[in-house]
Amino acid sequence: METYNEFNDSEMPSTVKNHIEEIITSPFITEQERANILSAENLRDIHQEAFSDLPNCHSAADIKRTYPFEKCFNELTETFEKDSFLNALQGEIEAHPENFNGDTDVQTYLIKKVLYDGLSFKDIQEHLFDTAQTTELQEQCIRDKALKSETFTKFGVKLPFTHTYGKTLKAGSEEFRARLKKLSNQTKELHRWEKMTPEEAVEEIKKLLKGNDDDTNKNRISMIQAWNKLFDDGSKIRESLSDFLYVNINNPQYDFDYDIDSIYTGNFAAKMSRIMTDFWKQFPDFKTELAIHIINARDEYDCKYEKGEPDFPNYVLDVYKRRDEIKSLMKQNLSSRKPIPNTIQKEEKIQAMMDTDWNSILGNAWNS
Repeated sequence: METYNEFNDSEMPSTVKNHIEEIITSPFITEQERANILSAENLRDIHQEAFSDLPNCHSAADIKRTYPFEKCFNELTETFEKDSFLNALQGEIEAHPENFNGDTDVQTYLIKKVLYDGLSFKDIQEHLFDTAQTTELQEQCIRDKALKSETFTKFGVKLPFTHTYGKTLKAGSEEFRARLKKLSNQTKELHRWEKMTPEEAVEEIKKLLKGNDDDTNKNRISMIQAWNKLFDDGSKIRESLSDFLYVNINNPQYDFDYDIDSIYTGNFAAKMSRIMTDFWKQFPDFKTELAIHIINARDEYDCKYEKGEPDFPNYVLDVYKRRDEIKSLMKQNLSSRKPIPNTIQKEEKIQAMMDTDWNSILGNAWNS
């Protein structure tokens, strides 16, 4: 199936191109979904997701402020010389603003109709003729090609459409739109985690883990399942976190006893908050991995709980059972290590930690 990238990549709005790239490289997308998203028949839905903030813009200034890097709007202007069609449309907007959803100028109205609604020039003229309250606008809409590409250049917008591109602005299925929206939201949530500081990540984890082991505590179950998956799915976090915890449990800058349970309960004492903050600083990629697992776990929860799957109670029990198994493994691993002698002075203790090959101490304990 031909993809729209293949015949109009250079003409596509940069906002749309960036959105496509973000979605097709998302860790949440399947190969089949990737092919569907690149299908030309779904282009209008892609446009609406990419320009999702456009309906909230009501003036040319709003558009430029919302999309400062969109090349189509580089020369968008608030003042320009209007032709007879644009004068009639501006008069209609000012006389009957209730029919234009808050839009205050012709630029905003027309940009939305083309880039968001995916309407052709002919469609826009017919719609305006049918809804016009003034005879001036009706008379202009009767004219053949009163609205054309040159109309947009008057206010500084060079539309990216060839005739072929414009024809592909058709809506896909309702199912496709729902999945596209979900992918977009999941990707945005991942970016939110990626932008978090280590301190913010620790607070977010604590917040998600609040509450009790309740079947309806979606955030808590999803957070626990994310930890489970991060430990189980071949990630190096088990080895790295084990090393990191062992070093920092004995680090003199931490003043309190360590409780391994806090990783799963979120009841971080000041010491544990500092340890986990430092861990995310040293291993930011693990934070991204954890975020992916959280998002997938929420989706998994929704599928089982909201769809009323009969195995949901067993699913929850399995999540908690695996949590307890992993906690036990971590405690055994930490307790089996050779302790750092209490007699070593603080400075010597830190240096000893830095000089020790923790991998040789750990061996294959986590891989058993």
